[in-house]
Amino acid sequence: MHLFRAFLSQFDGSQHSQKLREEGTDHEWVGDRGTMQKSSVWWTQFTGKCESQKETKYRETDPTAVHDPNMVRGEREGKNCYGQFWKEDWQVNAVTGYNRWSKMTQEFAHLRNDGYEAKWGEWREEQAGLPLQGERWTELLHAAEDYWERKSEKYTEYQVRKSEDGAAALETVADQPMLIRSGLSEYRNNRNYLYAEKWDEYLDGAQHKKIILDDGFGKRTLKELGRKLNIEVLDDVKLCTDNRGYFLCFQDSKGIEYRSLQLIES
Repeated sequence: MHLFRAFLSQFDGSQHSQKLREEGTDHEWVGDRGTMQKSSVWWTQFTGKCESQKETKYRETDPTAVHDPNMVRGEREGKNCYGQFWKEDWQVNAVTGYNRWSKMTQEFAHLRNDGYEAKWGEWREEQAGLPLQGERWTELLHAAEDYWERKSEKYTEYQVRKSEDGAAALETVADQPMLIRSGLSEYRNNRNYLYAEKWDEYLDGAQHKKIILDDGFGKRTLKELGRKLNIEVLDDVKLCTDNRGYFLCFQDSKGIEYRSLQLIES
């Protein structure tokens, strides 16, 4: 059984909605395993400050592409007021607790004054009981000069012990050599230049870094750094987590939040 629905709406572009036209389709069908599958797509055009914006959304559980019938996927894409193209997608499974999303924005060269085409984005993946993973990145491309560069930061966040309200006094947990975050920060280009930092941060504020530098002319430098804190000089610092026990930030006695204990000491 297949069920199709389609709609088309025209608007006057009033200040309230700024919509000119909206249309879309919905599709529902019974999959191979007898589960109901859903997919929908719609397109909206706006006026006003944004001359036009295209938005496409999908919600689907496709038995040919996804083996878990509880998985829901989606996509959105469009063009914003500045002429930049953007795209987002996600995957969610409410049963297993899996959640992954990514987003990307592209700014074309004719919109910039430096001749570069730019892209930037981020993705994040979560699943119950496992470390969180993600990446933030930017890319620049200059076609006329045959030049490309990319900066990225991949990170992993681990579950830590927490109190009922998601905040614990630092002295109750700081003596444990527990890893709270790790990652890889990297800059590279198509001239064979590479700078990378692999880093780990522990609950007691200690940081460990491995640095790789390749200048693109055959010289490679390796460096290893480690830094520890004197916890006793940090007054009334709390560790804050979300309701699942994942690290959020450190908080000092004034309520100021920090992503690293190193920032509090400095």
